[in-house]
Amino acid sequence: MSISKVPADSPGRDDRSNRSLNNEWGDVTNSTRQPPHLDRWTLRYDAGYTYTFHHVSRAPHATVRVRTGIGMDTRKDVYQGKRNYVGNDSGDTATLRNDRGRVVEAVSCRRGSYGSDLTRSAVGKRREGSRRRGRGQASAGSPRG
Repeated sequence: MSISKVPADSPGRDDRSNRSLNNEWGDVTNSTRQPPHLDRWTLRYDAGYTYTFHHVSRAPHATVRVRTGIGMDTRKDVYQGKRNYVGNDSGDTATLRNDRGRVVEAVSCRRGSYGSDLTRSAVGKRREGSRRRGRGQASAGSPRG
């Protein structure tokens, strides 16, 4: 799973209408060949807003759009039910965590980039499906311990 787009100032006028709120969105894409279940995964913005996924699964290479405002969840769109913007207009960082609270990915964007110019953070990121090293195992060039 990866964050494929994140807002840094939604397009149009910020009038807090539901239409305007739903123009603020982030995309989460299944970049694997497996259809993972996102139950209890979270998407958190720097401003402190967190969306928790419930009963959502994505087909391989499919995307779900997380919209800020109110609406009926569909296969392609889920709604946070907020009455205020969750993104920061000057730029923001969104963090995707799995159901165990581990960071899957964190991405940042700056004002005016609306998801097209993302900076990805590898801090704490572990590719879903990759094997974890057991205790006492080390990769080449790293100390045992």
